Amino acid sequence: MTEMLCRDCDAIVLFVTPECDDGQDCGDLMCVLCGAAVTFGGLLVAEEAVRRTAAA
Repeated sequence: MTEMLCRDCDAIVLFVTPECDDGQDCGDLMCVLCGAAVTFGGLLVAEEAVRRTAAA
């Protein structure tokens, strides 16, 4: 968990590491308020990754 600026919320908020499909922690971070993602080394744009996760 870490606090950082969420571009979508326009505020300093808590980001957490979501659990990956295989049960391990991902290297990505997710805003606890709006669900925006910060990805590291991923091919998807963060907003697209959030939409795909929310639709699943």
